[in-house]
Amino acid sequence: MPNKPCPACNALSGFLEKGGYYIFNCPEHVEFHISKLDSIITKPNQYQSDLLNKELNAARD
Repeated sequence: MPNKPCPACNALSGFLEKGGYYIFNCPEHVEFHISKLDSIITKPNQYQSDLLNKELNAARD
């Protein structure tokens, strides 16, 4: 999985690109951050987080 600084905290984190958005698995906050053009725009709800977590775990394997 590629790494890129999280726009929320600058921690180097794994990310996926999906639909023009970057989905960061932020190690410092232990949560997902979603950004577009490197500016934080939203935090997913629990259902979205579960779906993203499945995708990130699949990408790790």
